[in-house]
Amino acid sequence: MPDHSSSVSQIPGPPARGDGSEAIAAAGGLHSYQLRLHAEYGPVVRFALPGGDTAVSVTDPVLLEATAKINKRPEKLFEFLAPLQEAGNLQTLPADEHGPWRRVMLSVLAGRPSHEAHFAQFVALTTELADRWARQDGPVALQKDLSELSLCMICRFALGSGLESAQAAGRVVSAFETVLTEFMTGQGPGREKADEALAYLRATVDQVLAAHRERGTGEQADRSDLIAALAAAGESPARIRDTVLMTMLAAHHTTGVAISWTLYLLARHPDAADRVAEELDDVLGDRAVPDYGDLKRLTYLDMVLREAMRLYPPGPYGAREATEDLVLGDYTVPAGTTIFYPFWAVHTNPEYWPDPQTFDPERFTPEAIQEKYGLKPLQIIDLKGLMGDASDNIPGIPGVGEKTALKLLHEYGSVENVLANAAELKGKMREKVEQHREDALMSKRLATICREVPLDRGEAEIAYRGYDRQTLAAALRKLGFRSLIERLGLDHAEAGGAGADAAGGTGGAGQPAPELRIVLHTPETAAELAADKLAEAEAVLIESAGENPHQAALLGLAVAIGDTVHVLTDDVLKSEGAAAVRDWLADPERPKTGYDLHKAALVLGWAGMELNGFGFDAELAAYLLDPTGGGSDLSSLAAKYNQPPVKPDDEVYGKGAKFAVPDEETLAGHLARKADAIRRIAPLQRQELERLGMHRLYYELEQPLSRVLCGMERQGIAVDADELEAIGRELERQIADLIAAIYRHAGTEFNLNSPKQLGEILFEKLGLPVRKKTKTGYSTDAEVLESLEPYHEIIGLILHYRQLSKLQSTYIEGLLKEIRRETGKVHTYYRQTIAATGRLSSQFPNLQNIPIRIEEGRRIRKAFVPSEPGWYILAADYSQIELRVLAHISGDERLKEAFTSGMDIHTKTAMDVFGVPADQVDANMRRQAKAVNFGIVYGISDFGLATNLKITRKEAAAFIEQYFAVFQGVRKYMDDIVAKARQDGYVTTLLERRRYLPEINASNFNLRSFAERTAMNTPIQGTAADIIKLAMVKMDAELRERGLRSRMLLQVHDELVFEVPEDELETMKALVPSVMETAVELDVPLKADVSFGKNWYEAK
Repeated sequence: MPDHSSSVSQIPGPPARGDGSEAIAAAGGLHSYQLRLHAEYGPVVRFALPGGDTAVSVTDPVLLEATAKINKRPEKLFEFLAPLQEAGNLQTLPADEHGPWRRVMLSVLAGRPSHEAHFAQFVALTTELADRWARQDGPVALQKDLSELSLCMICRFALGSGLESAQAAGRVVSAFETVLTEFMTGQGPGREKADEALAYLRATVDQVLAAHRERGTGEQADRSDLIAALAAAGESPARIRDTVLMTMLAAHHTTGVAISWTLYLLARHPDAADRVAEELDDVLGDRAVPDYGDLKRLTYLDMVLREAMRLYPPGPYGAREATEDLVLGDYTVPAGTTIFYPFWAVHTNPEYWPDPQTFDPERFTPEAIQEKYGLKPLQIIDLKGLMGDASDNIPGIPGVGEKTALKLLHEYGSVENVLANAAELKGKMREKVEQHREDALMSKRLATICREVPLDRGEAEIAYRGYDRQTLAAALRKLGFRSLIERLGLDHAEAGGAGADAAGGTGGAGQPAPELRIVLHTPETAAELAADKLAEAEAVLIESAGENPHQAALLGLAVAIGDTVHVLTDDVLKSEGAAAVRDWLADPERPKTGYDLHKAALVLGWAGMELNGFGFDAELAAYLLDPTGGGSDLSSLAAKYNQPPVKPDDEVYGKGAKFAVPDEETLAGHLARKADAIRRIAPLQRQELERLGMHRLYYELEQPLSRVLCGMERQGIAVDADELEAIGRELERQIADLIAAIYRHAGTEFNLNSPKQLGEILFEKLGLPVRKKTKTGYSTDAEVLESLEPYHEIIGLILHYRQLSKLQSTYIEGLLKEIRRETGKVHTYYRQTIAATGRLSSQFPNLQNIPIRIEEGRRIRKAFVPSEPGWYILAADYSQIELRVLAHISGDERLKEAFTSGMDIHTKTAMDVFGVPADQVDANMRRQAKAVNFGIVYGISDFGLATNLKITRKEAAAFIEQYFAVFQGVRKYMDDIVAKARQDGYVTTLLERRRYLPEINASNFNLRSFAERTAMNTPIQGTAADIIKLAMVKMDAELRERGLRSRMLLQVHDELVFEVPEDELETMKALVPSVMETAVELDVPLKADVSFGKNWYEAK
């Protein structure tokens, strides 16, 4: 940056000492320092920024008019945010990038229809927090709680993700604090902790984006879908990720701060608080919460918010970089100087705010505004029409600031009158007004809230007459607004679902819950639960704390027998007196009805107890009955089936850092009510499974599978930590070699992880073509680098460096942390109730996600070894199972012929589509055929295929048409399954697994298209998932019946992994593929390829 010290030396300010850091710290921070400077030196002050650069701070709004049109932000001031972003610092984007990006942001975040559509969600989230505060003894963490609330709101509103888990919002807020404290001040917990926090934030963003892809674009019909809007505007994936991350940061921090200060000020000024309460009572009447239309009537509350943000602005300062020499009063500020807007000081400038330190909402009455500006409230839109408003993207007339605009309005009254009398203006002002006439009129329109919406009904027809209890209850349950359901007394309102219909009069439909007899046992009384009494048990609940069952803490157990629920805490359950209970739990001949028996068995297992005899699992049944409905916790299920209410766990235990196990009496009551809910709900679910034809899917597949998975997870897979560390060292060596090679090609050393420095090397020194610009001038994201790979050898090296760095940090170091010390193994957790397709999800850690696309990633599998010396790892995976399922379901003769003849399916497809014999199918033809084969399974579009194959969209469309012309059975299947889904509202797999598609008949094109693609895909992908699950159940039975010592360890998509003793190797090489290939009978043969080795890598 140029040295401006001599140019600004005439501006008053403190003597130059050091780089400013010491003076700022001594004042207690930058805000306090600026207040002190302006009090001493006046409205324009020169001071030193940390790092030695000189800045100018201005508190006079009139003088600030000269800076109103500056769009450039000082890069150095905001560089602490750069590590958070991949595609360039959003705070300092060039104007040509920032303008379009900002317009997209405003179109999503500033739209009244979308605000109104989401207002009920905002109210419900706020109500839940207020209820929690009301129940809480002692002080509340005001800013923390409100920041988490703000984060949840913006995620639900614009990102489609509510951060639903108990700890998610708090962890995100905490991670931001860690990252910013370290990168902004260097006084944080250390770079390693900051990097871990940043990795967590990026993983959260990836989860939000993955969930968005799963839902499909267009799900939010009110245009509040920020991710879809950015994609439609052509923003890169990296820029979209950055925007999501920075939206989460900006949304939670400033809003949380603003509302915290507002509540603080109301607490300090009870008269104002009383007046707010009175206004709320007047506006709401008997209603507990406002609706969107009430906001404009809460005028005093609006004044309080404005005054709170005047005194304590949530954004304490702004800054711009002068792009040309500026005249500020008596001083000239040269181009390149950082200009500070110290909002705290501006808002307490006594020349503009009498008695500025006093909290006085009356400053913002219409009369006060008229006195301050000399305008009537409706003239504010004329003011914005002339001077513009950058925060709302209103341009105004360039060069007209507040002072000039006020002068014109005082003389002419409105924008139209100013324009009509432009000839009377003098000099450049006349030229500006005449030249930007249309801009002024458009700006006034933009600033005007339209109130002329035509109504086709009279007031009597649209008068509010109360809500429909059934409809409202169903909507609130779907949205998860439990507190609102309770507050409105809708706990037992008819949900309208099949389960509710079957509920009859069993404690539902508003009937009072029966008195529950609860016995909290001690070690002495636990012996009363003898085997004969336990034989009459109707339901059991095993309660634990923690999502990871391998680490969760056992809290207790509740058994419902007759009119009594018996509760044993974890200590009592482990006592000598509870021996009969433990024996009953372990007895496979005593079937138990429970909730999440899979997790319960793991928790008990690590506590030294066994759970066998999985009879019926209410959670598993709820998932099968509606895999996309959500709300499968017992509180939601009790409401759905019209049963006595059960408090949500969050209300009993608290969330996140505030999680705490309550006293024994409270805990016993909660566990008892949950056990009682299980025994009431389970019979209704059994009826529903029978009625819908899913009883065999439940009893013959999912329930037996849960026991099989539990055994695999308890067994775990051995990991050679030394081998993993050796792979890590080899990766470090390769990374070092890559860095050296990159430096050789670059001709100099530089920070490879700095986008700015990398951009300068690639585009200035090496002269590579520029693809995209960022705040440093160049983008170096993956998309850009991949497009540049043919131009220079350095690009391939950089891409490989990034891949290896990711392997090292995420997989090598990550897996080492997951090895359980006492077993030397990694124990994953397979979730049956997550994916709507029926596929299993692996967590803690995710062993289905170990990268195998590059050799270095595949080598990680070398560390996965047998747990017994002399044993082998054996792996078997289905070959093209989804295409075989498609051949069976569609009945397409050409597709079936390819599989029955044993021919390579992709070669066969290329032959038929291109009309050539097998010996003329080249590699490119087969590659295209393979892409369309797998793409068809997922309802691929011509755009998607064009992207995959790097061909034109027209060529891709022609290829898809050729494919369907040849494989007419596939085309017919696609058409028929969509039509059937429209008729039935759901699709099924071969094993009768259902997936409901409520948007299949939606008028919204994007919603309907996504549902159509899902209808095409689910029977194929879901059937493939069912087949490998069935193979697992049958394989487990074979191992037990034959008395084999071999163990099934992992399921990874279409692959099963075993550890096998040497003397059983030949048996297993034949048995595993045989069981997999005969799991179900299709019109085409299933094929499973088997391999083995001393580790998982050799087995592939």
